[in-house]
Amino acid sequence: MNSTAEHVAIRCRGVTKEFGAGGALVQALRGVDLDVYPGELTLLAGPSGCGKTTLLSVVAGIMRPTAGEVAVLGANLHTLSAHELVRFRGVHIGFVFQQFNLLPALTAAENVTVPLIVAGWSRRRALAKAAELLEKMGMADRCNHLPGMLSGGQQQRVAIARALIHEPQLLVCDEPTSALDARTGHTIMELLRGVALESGRAVVVVTHDSRVFSFGDRIARMEDGRVMEVQRQRVAAAERLQAIETFEQVASG
Repeated sequence: MNSTAEHVAIRCRGVTKEFGAGGALVQALRGVDLDVYPGELTLLAGPSGCGKTTLLSVVAGIMRPTAGEVAVLGANLHTLSAHELVRFRGVHIGFVFQQFNLLPALTAAENVTVPLIVAGWSRRRALAKAAELLEKMGMADRCNHLPGMLSGGQQQRVAIARALIHEPQLLVCDEPTSALDARTGHTIMELLRGVALESGRAVVVVTHDSRVFSFGDRIARMEDGRVMEVQRQRVAAAERLQAIETFEQVASG
């Protein structure tokens, strides 16, 4: 996708975030400027403590910045009330975490339905849509399994399906592969690339794992609360095709 022809999904300008006060003041973000585009997978990379997760939380509307401007999908987050932010996140943003955060007493399909049930869908309608999405992700035969019966990679697929079930325009992922072995982690990154390529949504992934850098369209490298550079990766057409084919193979089981 030619991102220059598309609107910017996320625009940060001069974003700072401070915790504490006085001698205990910590500057987690120090004037971050960043653009994220739809139809692309953007990686926030850097060492632990550099501000990656804080920045992800700010652009997802979980934290408010101390200063600066954050526009997400055309909305200026600083102008939204707490109630409006909750609604905005529920409609427009999907979340995938390092720990899968699945409810252990619910089946895979029931876990996926949670955002729809919260939004007022009937259980029958929500389960039908969850089963359809899980089938697409190669999990058709695991719909009625509890999380404890699934492998780590399968649990993360369920978590991704839950994040996508309400068809958000932005998907944010905090270290989604760190609890997985290398091969399973690559499969999950291929799924996330497929999500971005297939739908035109923006996908932002926090990672410190250089082994997954090849999956990003852009890599925003962070250090000490700043975005030091944004590397535009020119993913070859053959690599894009391979990513799509792999996604389809995984989805077909």
